[in-house]
Amino acid sequence: MDKRRKLFIVILFIFACTICFAQTNLETMEDVKNKYPDLNQYNEATLNNLGYQLINQDKIDEAIEIFRFNCKTYPESWNTYDSLGEAYMRNGETELAILNYEKSIELNPGSVNGKQILGKLKNPVLAEFTGDYEFYFEGKYIVLTVYIENGKLMGVEPPDDPIEIKQLNLEKLEFKAEEEEHEYFITFIKNEKGEISGIKWIDGDVTLYAQRVKTRIFKTEHSVKELQEDFNQMRQTLEDNHANLYEYTNKESFDKLFEQQYQLIVQSMTLNEFFKLLTPITARVGCGHTNLWMPDEYWDLGPGKLFPLEIKLIEGYAVVTGDYNNKSWIPDGSIVLEINGISINDIIEEMKTNYSADAFNKNFILSQIERRFSMIYARRFGFPEKFTVTYALPGRKTRATAELQPANIRAVRAVIFQNFNHPELEFEVIEEKSTAIMTIQTFIYYDRVPMFKAFLNNCFKEIHEKKIENLILDLRSNDGGDPFCAAPLFSYLEHEPVPYFAESYGKYSRFAEPIPMAEIRFTGNLFTLIDGRCFSTNGHFCSLLKYHKIGKFVGTEGGATYKCNAGKNTEIHLRNTRIMMCFGRSTYAAAVKDMDKTRGILPDYTVEQTYRDFLDGKDTILEYTFELIKKSK
Repeated sequence: MDKRRKLFIVILFIFACTICFAQTNLETMEDVKNKYPDLNQYNEATLNNLGYQLINQDKIDEAIEIFRFNCKTYPESWNTYDSLGEAYMRNGETELAILNYEKSIELNPGSVNGKQILGKLKNPVLAEFTGDYEFYFEGKYIVLTVYIENGKLMGVEPPDDPIEIKQLNLEKLEFKAEEEEHEYFITFIKNEKGEISGIKWIDGDVTLYAQRVKTRIFKTEHSVKELQEDFNQMRQTLEDNHANLYEYTNKESFDKLFEQQYQLIVQSMTLNEFFKLLTPITARVGCGHTNLWMPDEYWDLGPGKLFPLEIKLIEGYAVVTGDYNNKSWIPDGSIVLEINGISINDIIEEMKTNYSADAFNKNFILSQIERRFSMIYARRFGFPEKFTVTYALPGRKTRATAELQPANIRAVRAVIFQNFNHPELEFEVIEEKSTAIMTIQTFIYYDRVPMFKAFLNNCFKEIHEKKIENLILDLRSNDGGDPFCAAPLFSYLEHEPVPYFAESYGKYSRFAEPIPMAEIRFTGNLFTLIDGRCFSTNGHFCSLLKYHKIGKFVGTEGGATYKCNAGKNTEIHLRNTRIMMCFGRSTYAAAVKDMDKTRGILPDYTVEQTYRDFLDGKDTILEYTFELIKKSK
């Protein structure tokens, strides 16, 4: 930026501040309260929301006035300047918009949205091309975001790195992008109004077209033709690509089921109705990696309207274990009886018959229902404004009813998908009992394998140095992950080098050879704790322990067998409804023989938590294991 422009901006900013602080009618908070007496609170957030309400009412000058006051009152908040910049931009006052976005970014250098908008404001010629462009390629919707950074037009499709989109012929709207000696030729397309409406993207012999997405209109109801097309797309994808489609349900039965469900498409349907029509098909595959999920856009319809209670299924009861809203409307330990007039038993029974699991494993299905209940409920019943819940108080038969406010999807997802956020690995040594407890809630450490290996080395080194005799390996709720994590753990426990996988599977090919034993492997008493949520890679790992008679299992039947179907590129979006379908392209089997493929890993000691133990805060399975150790002395 040259000196004359810098001086101009400084003068303009001083002028803007003079306007902001001298000419506004809102000098004090009392002025705001007098002009807007209906606000519940008067703080930065509520004033910011008020500004946007005024914008929506086409009261742009009043919105600017509020945003100016917020900047004056909270001068260290980047968001106040961001909002004022947006208001100026909407009002066509570009220079003032630039000033405020620059101030916002100065306070918050990580503001991606602010930087993109600032780039558009400073480069009006390139700004015409910015926005989101949606492709449909190989069964997936892909969004390319085009933006300006440091005066350059950039494109990014997360999680890939951004690439520069360089001008070839601006008049003809022709551009080029280069990536690792690979060239893409891009032509922007205009509609009859002269607006950029799409992209023609040429990648060698492949030509793709993308539509520019401004305001996404998501259809919640679809025609018979659209539903039939999506049904056929789903069927063909499964028949052509699934690794073991007929392993648990033969082809004749599957063909009948396909035809039966297809005949039900006789009129237009909502997304929920069509979803319910499809799930009996995926549920009959007998593959936990083959399932359906609502499109991302569906959750945007009711992001703050999910069932707010966390539940756990204990002895046939739906027991309240928490509240996503961090409220205490219903005490933990209460038993849910009805939701919005429908019996909880009926709700769960329907969920059970339409949920996917390896070999139709009931324990796995129940574990997923309790884990994902709020989202499974929403994809079946939609988004109620409120939830009327009938429940029994903890440990009592007294019935009560409460009307609960829904939960936000962010809060729900934070709990449901916490294993994807690398939960802490835990290790504890109880020297007086000569026992160590290693808790591994997941093997999902694909990008942190060295860290996982270091954790194992440190744990077993301490076990060795302190001559610990017993190891409790707690794998409850571990739903799988990376064999590059599970195989090293196995090397510390095996009695002799044995293969991990039955065959050579691509990047895991070395695991088909005997796994070298770790130098400081554990030779004491091993007790592995399992439950219905144990799945995928965890199933492979536990089947090896079981097959080679390494230690004892305590708990309930695991949710996985010795094999599963998974692999890369196992997700598509049905073109019309955008329903997401995942499926397994490849089969991965542990190196075992003659194990029952219809059952999960069975415990040597079947132990389940009782409702009374839950109320008393007892970890029934862990306490039982301590008793086993005590008796073994």
